[in-house]
Amino acid sequence: MNHQKAVDLIPDGHPDKPRYLSNLATSLEARFDWLGSLEDIEKAILGNQMAVNLTSDRHPDKPRCLSNLGSALEKRFHRLGSLADIDTAILNKQKAVHLTPDGHPSKPSRLSNLGNALQTRFDRLGGLSDIENAILNKQKAVYLTSDGHPAKPALLSNLGGSLQTRFERFGSLADLEDAILSKQKAVDLTPNGHPSKPARLSNLGSALEIRFYRLGSLGDIETSILNKQKAVDLTPDGHPAKPALLSNLGNSLQTRFNQPGSLINLESAISSAQKAIDVTPDGHPDKPLYVSNLGNAFQRRFSRLENVADIEKAILNNEKAVHLTPDGHPDKPRYLSNLGNAQETFFPVRKPYRYRQRDLEPPKGNRSHTRRPPEHAAIPL
Repeated sequence: MNHQKAVDLIPDGHPDKPRYLSNLATSLEARFDWLGSLEDIEKAILGNQMAVNLTSDRHPDKPRCLSNLGSALEKRFHRLGSLADIDTAILNKQKAVHLTPDGHPSKPSRLSNLGNALQTRFDRLGGLSDIENAILNKQKAVYLTSDGHPAKPALLSNLGGSLQTRFERFGSLADLEDAILSKQKAVDLTPNGHPSKPARLSNLGSALEIRFYRLGSLGDIETSILNKQKAVDLTPDGHPAKPALLSNLGNSLQTRFNQPGSLINLESAISSAQKAIDVTPDGHPDKPLYVSNLGNAFQRRFSRLENVADIEKAILNNEKAVHLTPDGHPDKPRYLSNLGNAQETFFPVRKPYRYRQRDLEPPKGNRSHTRRPPEHAAIPL
């Protein structure tokens, strides 16, 4: 409210107008992060665009305005999926890097932010140059920043995320090992009590879980759970990252249940997945993911206990995930596939007197989770 009054009171043409517009946009974007209102991110983009338009390329604040506009556009892309938003975000972030002189204290963060946007486009389109350039920009950001700098942990964690993404696409174990090293160093350099410590612990846990899927070392999944549990414990109820942390913990507990299957791990996974849903407001873009993860957990429990109520809950949650996801969203096919798997599992339960070859075989479980690690929610650093 106060930032809006400041913008309203300052006349057009005043040299401080862009700064006030940028401050207002930052506040609107922060509220969007908490509440998920599309109106807030729309207004944030508008304010940032006005700040860019009112600031000359020679002004020292221009790179910051461009970077802020790019970040807001990237968030709208995550919400609505329009390729024009991520393309424009990258252009603005590239210009911000170009206009920032070498040696400027913000150069590393702008390089890393550009890398984030390139990775986002890679996730959507799969262009090799995008992930390669994302890693190069993030490596340069890390190289330019001393270990004692407060931004170093975030830069390391971001680099680890891109290296992990390249591993998931191309399968080079060296990328995964480097991702874990970067994420571990990010955790080690983050002091206790820092607000980003939980996110970095959880992200490290996700990388360790992926290595478990690749190499099968039980120590990796155990350490993954320990890191994710600590992340949840360090995060107060009501924090916007709490649902993602709970959901990600539930994923690792489900994985641990299968190796070997300890029922207490699966019960804890269901509890974590349900809590993630309970504390996530309707309309939040990650809600379908949490609902889908809960459905997968119920399906796993059905495969162990053969309680019909579990497979019915699995179908209901997967149906809800599909219903909550708009057509055209990149995750819609996965949710539809998970729903189909649950319905296929349920079909023979409704035909108890028909001979089935599958009666002689182990339960299939959820196919999408037996072939690869579960999807994890993105957690802002």
